Amino acid sequence: PNQFSYDYFFNLEVDDVTSKFDVAIDEISEEGVSVALSNTGKNTANSITVRIPEQESFEVLGLPSNIIGNLNSGDYTILTTQIAPRAEGETLTLFMEIDYTDTIGNRRTETREVAIPMTTQTVKGFNALENYIETGRKASDEGEGTSGWFYVTVIIIVAWGIFYWKHRKKHKRK
Repeated sequence: PNQFSYDYFFNLEVDDVTSKFDVAIDEISEEGVSVALSNTGKNTANSITVRIPEQESFEVLGLPSNIIGNLNSGDYTILTTQIAPRAEGETLTLFMEIDYTDTIGNRRTETREVAIPMTTQTVKGFNALENYIETGRKASDEGEGTSGWFYVTVIIIVAWGIFYWKHRKKHKRK
């Protein structure tokens, strides 16, 4: 039997369905570590969850994951997590795992590393965060409210007023 073969070429284009993410530390304060998460890919990322896995450099003090929702291409969001350094060094690396659903419904995980320089300001922010978690009070709350000196001052003024009023009343009788 005669066998024939034909070469047939066709253009096949495969779209990338994944997304890409950038992360950066925005602020460290008594509320926690604020992280900016941006979708730098060309596709929307759906059902995003950001997790802080167990790691050498940082201890998770709060919940280890944040549910973000969806991020369109070019969008960003700020999430706050409560972590504390457990290692020493000039720069510590924070590992984050970003779980998301791609445009065809597959669940994917991207791992990102964020370098955190341990500057004076950074250490101050971590100390404020740990103090807030331990005491339940913000550093700024210490100066707010009514202090003990206020009550002492009020008592002295009232005592002086009573003394003055009684002393004045005595001198009027004479």
